[in-house]
Amino acid sequence: MSEHAPDVTDLLPSLEGAKAQHLVARVPAYWGLLWPDLVQKRPVAEKRLAALLLDAHVMRRVVRPVRALMSQRDLETAARAMPEVPAQDDVETLTTVVREVGPLGQCPNCAMEPGLETCSICGGTGTVEVSSTLGSGPNGLRCMGCAGRGSVPCSTCRGTGRAATVDALSVADHGVGLSHLYAPELSLAALDHFRAVVRAQPPPKVLEVGLEARLDGAAYRSAPVPFSFHGHDYAAGMKLVRGALAGLGGEGEVLRSRRALHAWPYLQLSYPGGRKLVLLRDATGRHHAIV
Repeated sequence: MSEHAPDVTDLLPSLEGAKAQHLVARVPAYWGLLWPDLVQKRPVAEKRLAALLLDAHVMRRVVRPVRALMSQRDLETAARAMPEVPAQDDVETLTTVVREVGPLGQCPNCAMEPGLETCSICGGTGTVEVSSTLGSGPNGLRCMGCAGRGSVPCSTCRGTGRAATVDALSVADHGVGLSHLYAPELSLAALDHFRAVVRAQPPPKVLEVGLEARLDGAAYRSAPVPFSFHGHDYAAGMKLVRGALAGLGGEGEVLRSRRALHAWPYLQLSYPGGRKLVLLRDATGRHHAIV
């Protein structure tokens, strides 16, 4: 195929096209021999199907009101306006946006010892127990978390002993992506082989389809063909795609979304003795066989 953008006819597989490209597809027999080349044999049945290649991403925002204690230092650096939508797709951010600030007063979380709280590592003892290398029992070592003092600066007031109650918004932005190939008629092994072929290059634009039924064939045909791409059916795969998209991202407001869905046509050929052959073409038009 030339370097121009591929046409649909360049991507539709056929037994005649596979023969013209000298494709060979042999099935190993149990005793180490090979069955004759299936491409040269006449199949007893043929199904025209299409796998669905889905690439989708959703950026969602969950906003919840919160009431919290903040130190004077944290108030000076806290956000006061809603954050911008993250430019990158696969990120998660959490921002506290301050709305109203109460008076600065004594921090309730360190009232017993203003500015200090008990060390969470040693529990206030200043030491931690470790097993002796000589097997003589545990030994006490100075806690590195609090340098043996048993307490650390209060995490709420930052050691100042004073904090303010604020009404704020917790803003969580999270991006969720999905990239998958849906072909429920294929075995897992065949699906892996199929995925390796279609992922080798970006999918051609001419294979792009929507989530709704589309017109297929010549312009004079006005009746839509449900979930079929030039005679290749993908109704079973569409059920899986719709289910996956429905659960993508979870809760929250959708800030940004994008999706690309391509129908990749293939032939499923059956031969005497239960042998099967799958024919497809890659983005360059070259035939591939999955036996």
